[in-house]
Amino acid sequence: MCGPRSRPRAVLAGLVGLVGVALLAGCAGPPPDPGMPRAPSAGQAPATASPSPPPSPPCPAALPVGAVTWVERSDGVALRVVPSAQLRACGGPFRTVADPPPGWSDLLGEAPTADSPGMLEQYRCHLELASGADEWHLEPWRPVVDEGVMLAAACNPVP
Repeated sequence: MCGPRSRPRAVLAGLVGLVGVALLAGCAGPPPDPGMPRAPSAGQAPATASPSPPPSPPCPAALPVGAVTWVERSDGVALRVVPSAQLRACGGPFRTVADPPPGWSDLLGEAPTADSPGMLEQYRCHLELASGADEWHLEPWRPVVDEGVMLAAACNPVP
């Protein structure tokens, strides 16, 4: 299983690959219009360089998780998590997620029986990929799977 910190790198590597494919596909397009200004050649600096955005600061692990409630669903018991605004702001695929992830300690304070590897990985997946969702459902009956299976299953791997 890949480490929890490798997810942002894996996402970044995938995006770099997609950008490379897009750039190569652009090379096969029609020739440039002679009336259009040309980009600087390899030895020339561009007229203006846009600054890179500053990196996002890491989120503290001690964030309020929001509302946490055990619920019965048609497919079994689940821990419903309604993420706090602070937790949502710390989510997303390009954030550096601490270990443990932000809000996890608070969640365990509210629901100590949720402390299992499968629940932690579902939580981490939701934080990274579904931070904007109204609520997350973490199910203790879901299997522990590797990162690729977790991502392909949209954070909800099936047994």
